[in-house]
Amino acid sequence: MNVRISSAVAAVLMCAGGEAAAQAQKATDKLAQLEEVTVTAERRSANLQEVPIAVSAFTADELSRRTVTSLVDIAKDVPNLVGHNNVGLNTATVVYLRGVGSTQSFATVDTTVGFYVDDVYIARQNANNFSLFDVERIEVLRGPQGTLYGRNTSGGAIKVVTERPTQDFAIKGQASVGDYDFYEVRASINGPISDTVSVRLNGVTQQQGEGFSRNVTLGGTVNDRSIEGGRVALRWTPSDSVDVNFSFDYVKDDANGIVPSDVSGRARPTTGDLFVVTSGVKSYNYTTSKGGMLRVDWDGAAFDLSSISSYRELDQDYVLDLSDQPVPIYVIDNIGEHDQLTQEFQFRGEASLGSVGVDWISGVFFMKEWNSTIIGDTFNFQLANGTRIPTGRQVKTVDNDVESLAAYGQATFGLTDRLSLTAGLRWTKDDKDVEVVQRNGAGTITYTTQTLVALGIPIKQTFEEVTPKLGVEFKWSDDVLLYGSFTQGFKSGGWNSRVTSAAQFYAIAPEFVNAYELGAKTEWLDSRLRLNAAAFYSDISDLVIGAISTVPGGAFETLSVDADIYGFEAEFSAAATDRLDVFASLGLMDGDYKNLGTDPQGFRGRTLPRLPDMTLRVGGEYTIPLSSGASLGLGADYSYTSNFFTSSSPAPITETGVVELVNGYVRFEAAGGKWWLQGGCRNCTDERWFHSMLNFPALGGGYGFAAAYPSDPRTWRVTVGVRM
Repeated sequence: MNVRISSAVAAVLMCAGGEAAAQAQKATDKLAQLEEVTVTAERRSANLQEVPIAVSAFTADELSRRTVTSLVDIAKDVPNLVGHNNVGLNTATVVYLRGVGSTQSFATVDTTVGFYVDDVYIARQNANNFSLFDVERIEVLRGPQGTLYGRNTSGGAIKVVTERPTQDFAIKGQASVGDYDFYEVRASINGPISDTVSVRLNGVTQQQGEGFSRNVTLGGTVNDRSIEGGRVALRWTPSDSVDVNFSFDYVKDDANGIVPSDVSGRARPTTGDLFVVTSGVKSYNYTTSKGGMLRVDWDGAAFDLSSISSYRELDQDYVLDLSDQPVPIYVIDNIGEHDQLTQEFQFRGEASLGSVGVDWISGVFFMKEWNSTIIGDTFNFQLANGTRIPTGRQVKTVDNDVESLAAYGQATFGLTDRLSLTAGLRWTKDDKDVEVVQRNGAGTITYTTQTLVALGIPIKQTFEEVTPKLGVEFKWSDDVLLYGSFTQGFKSGGWNSRVTSAAQFYAIAPEFVNAYELGAKTEWLDSRLRLNAAAFYSDISDLVIGAISTVPGGAFETLSVDADIYGFEAEFSAAATDRLDVFASLGLMDGDYKNLGTDPQGFRGRTLPRLPDMTLRVGGEYTIPLSSGASLGLGADYSYTSNFFTSSSPAPITETGVVELVNGYVRFEAAGGKWWLQGGCRNCTDERWFHSMLNFPALGGGYGFAAAYPSDPRTWRVTVGVRM
């Protein structure tokens, strides 16, 4: 793909939308309208069509109908987004937005896409695959969000917004069953405690008793899972100008591992099936997360104020066979404790400078994070003659703390009724430190923090940056918004700590993304057709790339390279008739490494990882009215993702190939939506493909492996739900 193709596609879509609008204007007025979507992408409530950034938003009803039950499920719904579980960890979601992301779930490396629940930043990627229930909406903000959301959002931000308590008594629940011995029960109750206090309680239990993969060495299946969780929310509204919300949530997630399939044939013959594995290790991932949030909103005469306070704890214990061998080549184990405290104050208001109206927002943000991780690496190299050379187990304790302070401000100046300018700045300062002790299997210390100091590796790092935003918006008409922007994203650096050699425990530079975007938000036919499009170019410095080292002293490397990524996105939805709703999204991308110099890592000529040329999704729902106000809905969607490399390795074995998925459902809904029954399937054609791979061509001079992590096979679910 190139810029000409991207521009041509944009022109075709815009012209097609205009032509469709002109033709359909002659149609009957009986057509339904699209619902207005409210988002808080700019930290204030606004119509999606009036927000001058690329945002994909999904309401609770859309999530229910598309059988989206966890955050990773929305990946195919967003253009230029690649999302999946991290290797071996069903609780961790890896997200690449516009080619920018991170596969690292170790605490010394930050994420590139920010995750938020009710505006609370979730620092650790280890447990960000949230089980979605009682959710009002999800927003996916594409591109850097450095001004309003801060560091570690250079790829974008994903926001989960939950339902707040209200004074209306309501009960909501649903129960689901499916293949692989799956069942799930979700329930919530909402109601008043007094005239000013309301409460909302919800809980979920999810069990998948049979895993997707069959282990021919240990017998039985793997990848089965058990989730138990709940949330309590309290709301106090002592006056029209004060709104106080408190919530506490708890989730326990136990999984019988995610075991990859070695497809290389190097150390053993392949099984010929991504879902047949030979691991001699019982892999598992036990994760518990909990936390509380207190939010106070005050609407004042001169400005509005919000205070958002949060404390969260995450405990994780896992063992993973990364090699899928009867006698494993490489096993990692991990025990981690991660605590974070955040506090944010936001100020919002309106002002005037002569005849120029100003909407402004400013704030300060503080975060303190404590991480303690014990991680083990066990290698058994396999030589060409088939013998194994055990190198023993290395156990490393890593303690790292983060203290982050930021101040930000953004203002939109209404120069005329149609033309506005936006300017913003964010100052961020991160202080990080690390301590490490590694021992071998006999308990002998192999290196410590002092070893790093002796090698000249910093154990304390400070990152201080100012990230700007500039934008222009032009209201062509009441239904057409054109905008352009420059935004800088910043991800603070860290350490390459996922290694067993002190020399490889080096510092990682911060990542910067200078993003340029042109976009349009349009509605046609009295809000019956919606077409939003954006073209972007990202100039990236020190893009963090994961690589695999075959040096016996270390397994993984985190490298920094420069790159250019550019692309185009479009999202379309229409109430085609009073019975038929349709939607589509398209993403096009291309990118290259640059400024490689002597290129010691050999990146010249390679393709950027997780950068498909095209992502496409089309679908719709046809509703048949029944007697007594009931309805029957028939829905389906098709997604296409072009081939991409799962890692920085140029080896053809790491390519996914083209992935085409089909989902479908049938939904009966009683009058008034008091109860419903839905049955459907995801990946209905049973497409078999892998989303990640660890490709070790050789270890210790002998055979390696290529461990492929498969995406879910075909699954079906039947759900019954009630609302009272």
